[in-house]
Amino acid sequence: MNSDNFYTTTGCLFDYILSYFQKTGKDLPVPLALKTMKEAGMLTREKPPVPSYVSGIGAQEFREFVRSMPLDASQLIRTLPNESPDLEQDIFPPGKDVFCFMHMPYTGRAQHVHDYFEISYVPWGKCIYYFEGERVILNAGDIVIASLHARHEVSPDPDGMVAAMVVRKSTFQAVFGKFLSRSDLVSLFFRKCLQEQGGPNFVLLHTENEPDLLRTLHELFYESNLSDDYSNDSAISLMSLFLIRALRSSATNMTLHHYEGYSGSDLEFSIILHYIQQ
Repeated sequence: MNSDNFYTTTGCLFDYILSYFQKTGKDLPVPLALKTMKEAGMLTREKPPVPSYVSGIGAQEFREFVRSMPLDASQLIRTLPNESPDLEQDIFPPGKDVFCFMHMPYTGRAQHVHDYFEISYVPWGKCIYYFEGERVILNAGDIVIASLHARHEVSPDPDGMVAAMVVRKSTFQAVFGKFLSRSDLVSLFFRKCLQEQGGPNFVLLHTENEPDLLRTLHELFYESNLSDDYSNDSAISLMSLFLIRALRSSATNMTLHHYEGYSGSDLEFSIILHYIQQ
């Protein structure tokens, strides 16, 4: 373990940012919040343990499970003064190709871009999603996947929860080939993203918030925060399962926004084929 690292938990960071907002009425970026916590002696040198996985827990119990997750504060503090972890090296722990965390409210993050895939899922509550100047309300069960290098921002309700699953671009291209070879809207979206041919766009999936989807998210959070020899491979497999279950759950209720960079023939073929498949 790096002796120069400092740690906290997701819940401690969440509570600190919320308390700061309630006292000052101002937002507080995550890296700056962690720097301030470090200066106040609120961080530890010892990494908190990953909470034990318990199958079949409810939504509120899952929230507490995520709040107990350890957080490497030093990795995020190093992104200052940019105050925005927008590169793979800033957000992914060493040796991880898939990682999960919880979006924080009141961080005042401007619309930003990054070079990895981010999948945002609202298990419950609401969230405002800003994309290239557009404002979209996400409700419980909604999943949004933004194209690479597109300007966006996630602004969650403090009483709800927005889970973020991030995947390295190279990993997605190498591992999730099944999502590139199909002839539907989502496959078209991923192909255009990886080829960097399409303009800013995002896929919005309206799922049924089925128990299987929530359970897979729970397992994915657990595995992506472990550090044994099997955790990364397990997280990659669970990420694939989550995407499959999300696509199945939203098969008749998904939309592709912002068609810049898509030819008329691309869209016409994919939309017609998607309709026929349904």
